[in-house]
Amino acid sequence: MSLFYERYPLSSEPNEEILTPIVLRRAQIGEKYWSATLDAIPDRFEYKDNVLGYVLKMHEHAETGWGLVLSGSFGSGKTAIGSIILMEGLKRRGRCLSVPCAAMVDRLWLKRGGELLNGAPFREGLEHVSFLFIDDFEFFDSKAKNTLVEQIIRARYDRDLPTIISTNLAWGRLLEEHYLESMLHDRWWPVTVKGIDWRKRCFEDC
Repeated sequence: MSLFYERYPLSSEPNEEILTPIVLRRAQIGEKYWSATLDAIPDRFEYKDNVLGYVLKMHEHAETGWGLVLSGSFGSGKTAIGSIILMEGLKRRGRCLSVPCAAMVDRLWLKRGGELLNGAPFREGLEHVSFLFIDDFEFFDSKAKNTLVEQIIRARYDRDLPTIISTNLAWGRLLEEHYLESMLHDRWWPVTVKGIDWRKRCFEDC
Protein backbone atom coordinates (compact mmCIF):
# COMPACT_ATOMS: atom_id res chain seq x y z
CA MET A 1 0.00 0.00 0.00
CA SER A 2 1.19 3.52 -0.75
CA LEU A 3 2.68 5.44 2.16
CA PHE A 4 1.00 8.69 1.10
CA TYR A 5 -2.23 7.51 -0.51
CA GLU A 6 -4.32 5.29 1.69
CA ARG A 7 -7.50 4.49 -0.20
CA TYR A 8 -10.82 5.55 1.29
CA PRO A 9 -14.39 6.07 -0.01
CA LEU A 10 -15.21 9.45 -1.51
CA SER A 11 -18.26 11.43 -0.47
CA SER A 12 -21.23 11.47 -2.83
CA GLU A 13 -21.95 15.09 -1.83
CA PRO A 14 -19.60 17.92 -2.86
CA ASN A 15 -18.20 20.32 -0.29
CA GLU A 16 -17.21 23.66 -1.83
CA GLU A 17 -15.21 24.68 1.24
CA ILE A 18 -12.56 22.08 0.43
CA LEU A 19 -11.39 24.05 -2.61
CA THR A 20 -8.81 26.25 -0.90
CA PRO A 21 -5.85 27.66 -2.86
CA ILE A 22 -3.42 25.22 -1.23
CA VAL A 23 -5.62 22.24 -2.17
CA LEU A 24 -5.90 23.45 -5.77
CA ARG A 25 -2.15 24.03 -6.00
CA ARG A 26 -1.40 20.58 -4.59
CA ALA A 27 -3.58 19.16 -7.34
CA GLN A 28 -1.56 21.24 -9.85
CA ILE A 29 -4.70 22.77 -11.33
CA GLY A 30 -3.89 25.94 -13.23
CA GLU A 31 -5.04 29.06 -11.42
CA LYS A 32 -6.86 30.35 -14.49
CA TYR A 33 -9.25 27.40 -14.17
CA TRP A 34 -10.10 27.83 -10.48
CA SER A 35 -13.29 29.73 -11.29
CA ALA A 36 -14.40 27.30 -14.00
CA THR A 37 -17.65 25.41 -13.41
CA LEU A 38 -19.96 23.16 -15.36
CA ASP A 39 -22.54 25.96 -15.26
CA ALA A 40 -20.27 27.95 -17.58
CA ILE A 41 -20.86 25.43 -20.37
CA PRO A 42 -23.96 26.25 -22.43
CA ASP A 43 -26.62 23.56 -22.28
CA ARG A 44 -26.65 23.30 -26.08
CA PHE A 45 -23.30 21.50 -26.03
CA GLU A 46 -24.06 17.79 -25.95
CA TYR A 47 -20.90 16.84 -24.07
CA LYS A 48 -22.07 18.76 -21.01
CA ASP A 49 -24.54 16.01 -20.09
CA ASN A 50 -21.81 13.38 -20.44
CA VAL A 51 -19.46 15.29 -18.15
CA LEU A 52 -22.22 16.05 -15.65
CA GLY A 53 -23.24 12.40 -15.58
CA TYR A 54 -19.65 11.42 -14.85
CA VAL A 55 -19.26 13.99 -12.08
CA LEU A 56 -22.43 12.92 -10.29
CA LYS A 57 -20.99 9.41 -9.89
CA MET A 58 -17.38 10.28 -9.14
CA HIS A 59 -17.56 8.61 -5.74
CA GLU A 60 -18.45 5.37 -7.57
CA HIS A 61 -15.85 5.82 -10.31
CA ALA A 62 -13.18 6.22 -7.65
CA GLU A 63 -13.88 2.60 -6.69
CA THR A 64 -14.47 1.09 -10.14
CA GLY A 65 -11.79 2.97 -12.07
CA TRP A 66 -13.95 4.44 -14.85
CA GLY A 67 -12.24 7.32 -16.65
CA LEU A 68 -12.86 9.73 -19.51
CA VAL A 69 -11.10 10.52 -22.76
CA LEU A 70 -11.72 14.17 -23.69
CA SER A 71 -11.05 14.57 -27.41
CA GLY A 72 -11.14 17.83 -29.30
CA SER A 73 -9.24 20.39 -31.30
CA PHE A 74 -6.83 22.97 -29.91
CA GLY A 75 -8.63 25.54 -27.76
CA SER A 76 -11.88 23.56 -27.51
CA GLY A 77 -11.84 23.47 -23.71
CA LYS A 78 -10.41 20.04 -22.91
CA THR A 79 -8.06 21.28 -20.19
CA ALA A 80 -10.80 23.38 -18.63
CA ILE A 81 -13.19 20.41 -18.57
CA GLY A 82 -10.53 18.14 -17.09
CA SER A 83 -9.78 20.74 -14.43
CA ILE A 84 -13.48 21.09 -13.58
CA ILE A 85 -13.75 17.33 -13.16
CA LEU A 86 -10.70 17.27 -10.87
CA MET A 87 -12.13 20.06 -8.75
CA GLU A 88 -15.36 18.08 -8.41
CA GLY A 89 -13.26 15.16 -7.24
CA LEU A 90 -11.54 17.35 -4.67
CA LYS A 91 -14.92 18.52 -3.38
CA ARG A 92 -15.72 14.88 -2.67
CA ARG A 93 -12.53 14.39 -0.62
CA GLY A 94 -10.60 12.77 -3.45
CA ARG A 95 -6.88 13.22 -3.97
CA CYS A 96 -6.43 14.59 -7.49
CA LEU A 97 -3.50 15.50 -9.73
CA SER A 98 -3.26 17.29 -13.08
CA VAL A 99 -0.15 16.89 -15.22
CA PRO A 100 0.65 17.66 -18.88
CA CYS A 101 1.63 14.47 -20.67
CA ALA A 102 4.94 15.81 -22.02
CA ALA A 103 6.00 17.19 -18.63
CA MET A 104 5.09 13.90 -16.96
CA VAL A 105 7.25 11.94 -19.38
CA ASP A 106 10.16 14.37 -19.05
CA ARG A 107 10.19 14.01 -15.27
CA LEU A 108 9.98 10.23 -15.43
CA TRP A 109 12.51 9.99 -18.28
CA LEU A 110 15.12 12.06 -16.48
CA LYS A 111 14.47 10.16 -13.25
CA ARG A 112 14.28 13.47 -11.45
CA GLY A 113 10.59 13.47 -10.70
CA GLY A 114 11.12 14.99 -7.27
CA GLU A 115 8.25 15.38 -4.84
CA LEU A 116 4.74 16.74 -5.03
CA LEU A 117 3.61 19.52 -2.69
CA ASN A 118 2.26 16.96 -0.22
CA GLY A 119 5.70 15.35 0.01
CA ALA A 120 4.87 12.26 -2.04
CA PRO A 121 7.31 11.11 -4.73
CA PHE A 122 6.12 12.19 -8.16
CA ARG A 123 5.61 8.70 -9.57
CA GLU A 124 3.82 7.52 -6.44
CA GLY A 125 1.37 10.37 -6.83
CA LEU A 126 0.75 9.51 -10.48
CA GLU A 127 0.00 5.90 -9.63
CA HIS A 128 -2.07 6.39 -6.46
CA VAL A 129 -4.15 9.60 -6.51
CA SER A 130 -7.92 9.14 -6.66
CA PHE A 131 -8.14 10.87 -10.05
CA LEU A 132 -5.26 11.60 -12.43
CA PHE A 133 -5.73 14.05 -15.30
CA ILE A 134 -3.18 13.57 -18.10
CA ASP A 135 -3.51 16.68 -20.23
CA ASP A 136 -2.56 16.81 -23.92
CA PHE A 137 -1.95 13.07 -24.21
CA GLU A 138 0.28 12.23 -27.16
CA PHE A 139 2.42 9.49 -28.63
CA PHE A 140 6.17 10.07 -28.63
CA ASP A 141 8.81 9.17 -31.20
CA SER A 142 10.64 7.19 -28.53
CA LYS A 143 9.28 3.73 -27.70
CA ALA A 144 10.83 4.03 -24.24
CA LYS A 145 8.92 7.24 -23.52
CA ASN A 146 5.66 5.72 -24.70
CA THR A 147 6.37 2.83 -22.35
CA LEU A 148 6.58 5.26 -19.43
CA VAL A 149 3.09 6.53 -20.19
CA GLU A 150 1.83 2.97 -20.55
CA GLN A 151 3.29 2.04 -17.16
CA ILE A 152 1.41 4.83 -15.40
CA ILE A 153 -1.90 4.17 -17.14
CA ARG A 154 -1.62 0.41 -16.62
CA ALA A 155 -0.68 0.78 -12.95
CA ARG A 156 -3.80 2.86 -12.35
CA TYR A 157 -5.94 0.49 -14.39
CA ASP A 158 -4.72 -2.47 -12.34
CA ARG A 159 -5.60 -0.58 -9.13
CA ASP A 160 -9.07 0.41 -10.41
CA LEU A 161 -8.15 4.09 -10.24
CA PRO A 162 -9.69 6.52 -12.79
CA THR A 163 -7.52 8.33 -15.31
CA ILE A 164 -8.87 11.27 -17.29
CA ILE A 165 -7.13 12.00 -20.58
CA SER A 166 -7.37 15.01 -22.86
CA THR A 167 -6.04 14.72 -26.38
CA ASN A 168 -6.18 16.13 -29.89
CA LEU A 169 -6.13 12.55 -31.17
CA ALA A 170 -9.33 10.84 -32.29
CA TRP A 171 -10.71 7.89 -30.32
CA GLY A 172 -9.94 5.60 -33.26
CA ARG A 173 -6.29 6.63 -33.27
CA LEU A 174 -5.98 5.78 -29.58
CA LEU A 175 -7.45 2.35 -30.21
CA GLU A 176 -4.68 1.62 -32.71
CA GLU A 177 -2.25 1.29 -29.81
CA HIS A 178 -2.39 -2.29 -28.57
CA TYR A 179 -1.88 -1.49 -24.89
CA LEU A 180 -4.66 1.10 -24.92
CA GLU A 181 -7.26 -0.77 -26.93
CA SER A 182 -8.45 -3.27 -24.32
CA MET A 183 -8.25 -0.81 -21.43
CA LEU A 184 -10.13 1.95 -23.24
CA HIS A 185 -12.92 -0.40 -24.25
CA ASP A 186 -13.11 -1.78 -20.73
CA ARG A 187 -13.10 1.32 -18.55
CA TRP A 188 -13.14 4.66 -20.40
CA TRP A 189 -15.89 6.77 -21.90
CA PRO A 190 -15.06 8.90 -24.97
CA VAL A 191 -16.29 12.50 -24.87
CA THR A 192 -15.89 14.89 -27.79
CA VAL A 193 -15.34 18.44 -26.56
CA LYS A 194 -16.08 21.34 -28.88
CA GLY A 195 -17.80 24.67 -28.97
CA ILE A 196 -15.88 27.06 -26.69
CA ASP A 197 -12.43 28.55 -27.18
CA TRP A 198 -11.64 29.04 -23.48
CA ARG A 199 -8.51 30.97 -24.38
CA LYS A 200 -10.66 33.77 -25.80
CA ARG A 201 -13.52 33.77 -23.31
CA CYS A 202 -13.50 34.14 -19.56
CA PHE A 203 -15.67 31.82 -17.51
CA GLU A 204 -17.74 34.64 -16.06
CA ASP A 205 -18.95 35.64 -19.52
CA CYS A 206 -20.07 32.17 -20.64
